[in-house]
Amino acid sequence: VWRWTSASLRNEETFDDLQQPVTCASADENLVLAGASDGQMVLWDIRSGEPVLERELGCEVLACDLNLGKTSAVALDATGVVRFWDLRRNCESVRLPVIPSTATSERGTSMSSLLTDFG
Repeated sequence: VWRWTSASLRNEETFDDLQQPVTCASADENLVLAGASDGQMVLWDIRSGEPVLERELGCEVLACDLNLGKTSAVALDATGVVRFWDLRRNCESVRLPVIPSTATSERGTSMSSLLTDFG
């Protein structure tokens, strides 16, 4: 976790629970959410440095985000499934497949983009 001001940039915390390269990340003042190429997703509490949510999605995590109320997280995996987590209950609340499109990504799979104002 990096803190910056107009005069400095400082590394304050390093989270190393992910074993593969990080493919997405989102943060607010108390939480850091990251997904990895092996499908692992971890949410850390910056104050304690401890994971508060750890999930295995089964394939690469392409995108992830936290909402501003710190009550929900969302992730998109490489199969085109969007998952929402209720952070108050520490559980997955919704799982939705993204509708395939005719566009092809670099990996050769087809999926439509999901635009949201989640954060």
